[in-house]
Amino acid sequence: RVYCGHEYTANNLKYARHVEGNNADIEHKLKWALDKGRLRESTVPSTIGEEKKINPFMRVNVKEVQEHAKQTDAIKTMAFLRNEKDKFKA
Repeated sequence: RVYCGHEYTANNLKYARHVEGNNADIEHKLKWALDKGRLRESTVPSTIGEEKKINPFMRVNVKEVQEHAKQTDAIKTMAFLRNEKDKFKA
């Protein structure tokens, strides 16, 4: 299990959707997170397996993520994502 120290799940998933708009796992998890938020329930914890499906920072070798970043190198893709996420407004 992955226990983050904050409740940014919905905003992080909105960014993930921006990166990979056709990822059904992201859409499903975002709907779930928004529902949890409306109920004032926690979205923590997650799992490594789930994060590998929805977290663009764990998907830097995936073609769609690299295409979004206009990169073919995982490290350059990570750098692009980090810079873009720092400026992203959900």
